[in-house]
Amino acid sequence: MRNEIVMPSVPNSSIHISGTGRKAKKDAFCDIHVHSEFELLKILEGHTEFYVYDKEHRVECGDIIFVNSRVPHSTAIHKDSAAFFIQFHTDIQPDDNEVRMSKYLSRFINIANEDAVVFKAGTELNSAISICLDSIRSEYIQKDNSYDIFIKGYIYTILALLYRNKVIIHPESFFESGSVSKILPVLEYIDANYSKQITLPQLSEIINVNEFYFCRLFKRVVNTPVMQYLNFVRVCKAEKLLLSTDKSVSEIAFETGFSSVSYFNRIFKKYKYCTPKMYKKIKYEPGR
Repeated sequence: MRNEIVMPSVPNSSIHISGTGRKAKKDAFCDIHVHSEFELLKILEGHTEFYVYDKEHRVECGDIIFVNSRVPHSTAIHKDSAAFFIQFHTDIQPDDNEVRMSKYLSRFINIANEDAVVFKAGTELNSAISICLDSIRSEYIQKDNSYDIFIKGYIYTILALLYRNKVIIHPESFFESGSVSKILPVLEYIDANYSKQITLPQLSEIINVNEFYFCRLFKRVVNTPVMQYLNFVRVCKAEKLLLSTDKSVSEIAFETGFSSVSYFNRIFKKYKYCTPKMYKKIKYEPGR
Protein backbone atom coordinates (compact mmCIF):
# COMPACT_ATOMS: atom_id res chain seq x y z
CA MET A 1 0.00 0.00 0.00
CA ARG A 2 1.29 3.45 -0.85
CA ASN A 3 0.53 6.81 0.69
CA GLU A 4 -0.47 9.09 -2.17
CA ILE A 5 0.53 12.73 -2.01
CA VAL A 6 -2.12 14.54 -4.03
CA MET A 7 -0.77 17.50 -5.99
CA PRO A 8 -3.33 20.28 -6.60
CA SER A 9 -4.12 20.96 -10.24
CA VAL A 10 -6.37 23.98 -9.58
CA PRO A 11 -4.55 27.20 -8.56
CA ASN A 12 -4.80 28.30 -4.90
CA SER A 13 -6.63 25.18 -3.76
CA SER A 14 -6.23 21.58 -2.56
CA ILE A 15 -8.22 20.30 -5.56
CA HIS A 16 -6.78 17.66 -7.89
CA ILE A 17 -8.63 16.90 -11.13
CA SER A 18 -7.95 14.05 -13.55
CA GLY A 19 -9.57 11.83 -16.17
CA THR A 20 -11.40 14.46 -18.21
CA GLY A 21 -12.97 11.91 -20.56
CA ARG A 22 -10.22 10.07 -22.40
CA LYS A 23 -10.92 6.35 -22.89
CA ALA A 24 -8.55 3.80 -21.39
CA LYS A 25 -6.53 2.07 -24.12
CA LYS A 26 -6.17 -1.15 -22.13
CA ASP A 27 -7.14 -2.80 -18.88
CA ALA A 28 -5.19 -1.44 -15.91
CA PHE A 29 -5.10 -1.81 -12.15
CA CYS A 30 -4.34 0.98 -9.70
CA ASP A 31 -2.71 -0.64 -6.66
CA ILE A 32 -4.04 -0.10 -3.16
CA HIS A 33 -3.28 3.37 -1.86
CA VAL A 34 -4.49 5.93 0.65
CA HIS A 35 -4.67 9.73 0.73
CA SER A 36 -5.98 12.43 3.05
CA GLU A 37 -8.36 13.91 0.49
CA PHE A 38 -11.95 12.94 -0.27
CA GLU A 39 -12.40 11.45 -3.72
CA LEU A 40 -15.34 11.57 -6.12
CA LEU A 41 -15.26 9.65 -9.41
CA LYS A 42 -17.91 9.65 -12.14
CA ILE A 43 -17.93 6.95 -14.83
CA LEU A 44 -18.44 8.56 -18.23
CA GLU A 45 -18.24 5.34 -20.28
CA GLY A 46 -17.95 1.64 -19.49
CA HIS A 47 -17.51 0.55 -15.87
CA THR A 48 -14.89 0.31 -13.13
CA GLU A 49 -14.44 -1.76 -9.98
CA PHE A 50 -13.37 -0.11 -6.73
CA TYR A 51 -11.98 -2.30 -3.96
CA VAL A 52 -12.29 -0.78 -0.49
CA TYR A 53 -10.84 -3.08 2.16
CA ASP A 54 -12.50 -6.43 1.33
CA LYS A 55 -15.55 -4.96 -0.40
CA GLU A 56 -15.98 -4.56 -4.16
CA HIS A 57 -17.98 -1.66 -5.63
CA ARG A 58 -18.95 -1.93 -9.31
CA VAL A 59 -19.40 1.56 -10.74
CA GLU A 60 -21.35 1.71 -14.00
CA CYS A 61 -21.68 4.45 -16.62
CA GLY A 62 -23.29 7.49 -14.99
CA ASP A 63 -22.62 6.26 -11.44
CA ILE A 64 -20.56 8.30 -8.97
CA ILE A 65 -18.47 6.83 -6.16
CA PHE A 66 -17.37 8.74 -3.06
CA VAL A 67 -14.32 7.49 -1.12
CA ASN A 68 -13.73 8.88 2.35
CA SER A 69 -10.49 10.39 3.59
CA ARG A 70 -7.69 7.97 4.63
CA VAL A 71 -9.54 4.92 3.29
CA PRO A 72 -7.29 2.37 1.50
CA HIS A 73 -8.66 1.52 -1.96
CA SER A 74 -7.65 0.16 -5.35
CA THR A 75 -9.23 0.35 -8.80
CA ALA A 76 -9.66 -1.97 -11.78
CA ILE A 77 -9.85 0.14 -14.95
CA HIS A 78 -11.25 -1.51 -18.08
CA LYS A 79 -10.35 -0.88 -21.71
CA ASP A 80 -12.55 1.73 -23.42
CA SER A 81 -13.88 2.99 -20.09
CA ALA A 82 -13.66 6.68 -19.24
CA ALA A 83 -13.95 8.49 -15.94
CA PHE A 84 -13.64 11.91 -14.35
CA PHE A 85 -12.53 12.32 -10.77
CA ILE A 86 -11.65 14.97 -8.22
CA GLN A 87 -9.79 14.82 -4.92
CA PHE A 88 -10.11 17.59 -2.35
CA HIS A 89 -9.99 18.63 1.29
CA THR A 90 -12.98 20.30 2.92
CA ASP A 91 -11.33 23.74 2.73
CA ILE A 92 -13.96 25.13 5.08
CA GLN A 93 -12.89 28.24 7.01
CA PRO A 94 -14.66 27.97 10.38
CA ASP A 95 -14.27 30.33 13.32
CA ASP A 96 -11.23 30.02 15.58
CA ASN A 97 -12.94 27.84 18.20
CA GLU A 98 -14.10 25.34 15.59
CA VAL A 99 -10.61 25.17 14.09
CA ARG A 100 -9.18 24.24 17.47
CA MET A 101 -11.84 21.78 18.48
CA SER A 102 -12.26 20.04 15.15
CA LYS A 103 -8.59 19.37 14.33
CA TYR A 104 -9.04 15.73 15.30
CA LEU A 105 -12.76 15.63 16.08
CA SER A 106 -13.75 16.13 12.45
CA ARG A 107 -11.56 13.15 11.48
CA PHE A 108 -12.84 11.14 14.42
CA ILE A 109 -16.56 11.57 13.78
CA ASN A 110 -16.20 10.65 10.12
CA ILE A 111 -14.42 7.33 10.71
CA ALA A 112 -17.80 5.91 11.69
CA ASN A 113 -19.28 6.86 8.33
CA GLU A 114 -19.23 4.76 5.17
CA ASP A 115 -15.76 4.18 3.73
CA ALA A 116 -17.20 4.42 0.21
CA VAL A 117 -20.64 5.16 -1.22
CA VAL A 118 -21.91 4.66 -4.78
CA PHE A 119 -24.53 7.14 -5.98
CA LYS A 120 -26.38 5.28 -8.72
CA ALA A 121 -27.27 7.05 -11.96
CA GLY A 122 -30.80 8.43 -11.92
CA THR A 123 -30.99 9.06 -8.17
CA GLU A 124 -31.61 12.55 -6.85
CA LEU A 125 -28.22 12.91 -5.14
CA ASN A 126 -26.39 11.54 -8.19
CA SER A 127 -28.12 14.11 -10.39
CA ALA A 128 -27.26 17.00 -8.05
CA ILE A 129 -23.59 16.01 -7.75
CA SER A 130 -23.37 15.27 -11.49
CA ILE A 131 -24.34 18.86 -12.32
CA CYS A 132 -21.40 20.07 -10.22
CA LEU A 133 -18.94 17.51 -11.57
CA ASP A 134 -19.92 18.19 -15.17
CA SER A 135 -19.51 21.93 -14.57
CA ILE A 136 -16.12 21.40 -12.91
CA ARG A 137 -15.00 19.28 -15.86
CA SER A 138 -16.11 21.94 -18.34
CA GLU A 139 -14.40 24.76 -16.43
CA TYR A 140 -11.20 22.74 -16.06
CA ILE A 141 -11.04 21.90 -19.77
CA GLN A 142 -11.83 25.42 -21.01
CA LYS A 143 -9.88 27.33 -18.32
CA ASP A 144 -11.67 30.60 -18.99
CA ASN A 145 -11.11 33.65 -16.79
CA SER A 146 -11.70 32.86 -13.07
CA TYR A 147 -12.27 29.16 -13.77
CA ASP A 148 -10.56 28.28 -10.48
CA ILE A 149 -13.10 30.33 -8.51
CA PHE A 150 -15.99 28.62 -10.31
CA ILE A 151 -14.48 25.19 -9.55
CA LYS A 152 -14.10 26.00 -5.86
CA GLY A 153 -17.71 27.17 -5.80
CA TYR A 154 -18.90 23.85 -7.21
CA ILE A 155 -16.73 22.00 -4.65
CA TYR A 156 -18.49 23.90 -1.86
CA THR A 157 -21.84 22.87 -3.33
CA ILE A 158 -20.74 19.24 -3.42
CA LEU A 159 -19.61 19.48 0.21
CA ALA A 160 -22.97 20.93 1.19
CA LEU A 161 -24.74 18.03 -0.55
CA LEU A 162 -22.49 15.48 1.19
CA TYR A 163 -23.08 17.13 4.57
CA ARG A 164 -26.83 17.51 4.09
CA ASN A 165 -27.19 13.86 3.06
CA LYS A 166 -24.93 12.73 5.94
CA VAL A 167 -22.39 11.10 3.63
CA ILE A 168 -19.88 13.00 5.76
CA ILE A 169 -20.67 14.63 9.08
CA HIS A 170 -20.19 18.32 9.76
CA PRO A 171 -18.99 18.98 13.32
CA GLU A 172 -21.76 21.55 13.86
CA SER A 173 -24.45 18.92 13.21
CA PHE A 174 -22.72 16.32 15.37
CA PHE A 175 -21.98 18.13 18.59
CA GLU A 176 -24.61 18.92 21.16
CA SER A 177 -25.27 22.64 20.99
CA GLY A 178 -23.63 24.59 23.81
CA SER A 179 -21.72 21.61 25.21
CA VAL A 180 -18.57 21.70 23.09
CA SER A 181 -17.31 24.84 24.77
CA LYS A 182 -17.47 23.01 28.12
CA ILE A 183 -15.02 20.31 27.00
CA LEU A 184 -12.87 22.48 24.72
CA PRO A 185 -10.17 22.89 27.42
CA VAL A 186 -10.02 19.08 27.68
CA LEU A 187 -9.60 18.70 23.91
CA GLU A 188 -6.80 21.26 23.94
CA TYR A 189 -5.13 19.52 26.89
CA ILE A 190 -5.24 16.16 25.12
CA ASP A 191 -3.76 17.66 21.96
CA ALA A 192 -0.88 19.21 23.94
CA ASN A 193 -0.23 16.33 26.33
CA TYR A 194 -1.06 13.14 24.41
CA SER A 195 2.48 11.82 24.95
CA LYS A 196 2.08 11.81 28.72
CA GLN A 197 0.08 9.56 31.01
CA ILE A 198 -3.42 11.05 31.15
CA THR A 199 -6.02 9.98 33.70
CA LEU A 200 -9.73 10.65 34.10
CA PRO A 201 -9.22 12.57 37.37
CA GLN A 202 -6.76 14.88 35.57
CA LEU A 203 -9.19 15.59 32.75
CA SER A 204 -12.21 16.12 34.99
CA GLU A 205 -10.21 18.55 37.13
CA ILE A 206 -9.54 20.72 34.07
CA ILE A 207 -13.20 21.70 33.90
CA ASN A 208 -13.81 21.43 37.66
CA VAL A 209 -16.35 18.61 37.68
CA ASN A 210 -16.36 15.20 39.28
CA GLU A 211 -15.08 12.23 37.33
CA PHE A 212 -18.47 10.55 36.90
CA TYR A 213 -20.13 13.70 35.51
CA PHE A 214 -17.15 14.38 33.25
CA CYS A 215 -17.34 10.91 31.66
CA ARG A 216 -21.06 11.33 30.97
CA LEU A 217 -20.58 14.86 29.59
CA PHE A 218 -17.74 13.90 27.25
CA LYS A 219 -19.56 10.85 25.92
CA ARG A 220 -22.74 12.87 25.37
CA VAL A 221 -20.89 15.54 23.42
CA VAL A 222 -18.45 13.41 21.41
CA ASN A 223 -20.51 10.22 21.39
CA THR A 224 -17.56 8.14 22.58
CA PRO A 225 -15.64 7.58 25.85
CA VAL A 226 -12.83 10.06 26.43
CA MET A 227 -10.10 7.40 26.53
CA GLN A 228 -11.18 6.10 23.14
CA TYR A 229 -10.87 9.61 21.73
CA LEU A 230 -7.45 9.99 23.39
CA ASN A 231 -6.27 6.80 21.70
CA PHE A 232 -7.48 8.11 18.34
CA VAL A 233 -5.46 11.32 18.75
CA ARG A 234 -2.40 9.25 19.67
CA VAL A 235 -2.86 7.09 16.56
CA CYS A 236 -3.08 10.24 14.40
CA LYS A 237 0.19 11.49 15.90
CA ALA A 238 1.80 8.07 15.47
CA GLU A 239 0.65 7.87 11.85
CA LYS A 240 2.59 11.02 11.02
CA LEU A 241 5.74 9.81 12.80
CA LEU A 242 5.62 6.42 11.08
CA LEU A 243 5.59 8.09 7.66
CA SER A 244 7.96 10.99 8.29
CA THR A 245 10.70 9.64 10.59
CA ASP A 246 13.05 6.69 10.89
CA LYS A 247 12.02 5.99 14.49
CA SER A 248 11.17 2.42 15.40
CA VAL A 249 7.64 1.27 16.16
CA SER A 250 8.47 0.90 19.85
CA GLU A 251 9.97 4.42 20.01
CA ILE A 252 6.86 5.88 18.39
CA ALA A 253 4.56 3.86 20.66
CA PHE A 254 6.06 5.34 23.82
CA GLU A 255 6.54 8.80 22.31
CA THR A 256 2.80 9.01 21.56
CA GLY A 257 1.75 7.91 25.03
CA PHE A 258 0.96 4.21 24.63
CA SER A 259 1.82 2.06 27.66
CA SER A 260 3.13 -0.88 25.62
CA VAL A 261 3.99 -1.83 22.05
CA SER A 262 1.38 -4.61 22.02
CA TYR A 263 -1.36 -2.17 23.07
CA PHE A 264 -0.16 0.31 20.46
CA ASN A 265 -0.33 -2.39 17.77
CA ARG A 266 -3.88 -3.34 18.77
CA ILE A 267 -5.24 0.22 18.86
CA PHE A 268 -3.43 1.27 15.68
CA LYS A 269 -4.82 -1.70 13.76
CA LYS A 270 -8.33 -0.88 15.00
CA TYR A 271 -8.21 2.49 13.26
CA LYS A 272 -5.84 1.87 10.34
CA TYR A 273 -6.64 -1.77 9.49
CA CYS A 274 -2.98 -2.75 9.55
CA THR A 275 -0.13 -2.90 12.06
CA PRO A 276 2.21 0.06 12.62
CA LYS A 277 5.04 -2.00 11.08
CA MET A 278 3.02 -2.53 7.89
CA TYR A 279 1.98 1.11 7.81
CA LYS A 280 5.60 2.24 8.14
CA LYS A 281 6.37 0.54 4.83
CA ILE A 282 4.05 2.91 2.96
CA LYS A 283 6.00 5.10 0.57
CA TYR A 284 5.03 8.60 -0.44
CA GLU A 285 4.08 8.84 -4.09
CA PRO A 286 2.67 11.74 -6.10
CA GLY A 287 -0.96 11.89 -7.16
CA ARG A 288 -2.11 9.81 -10.12
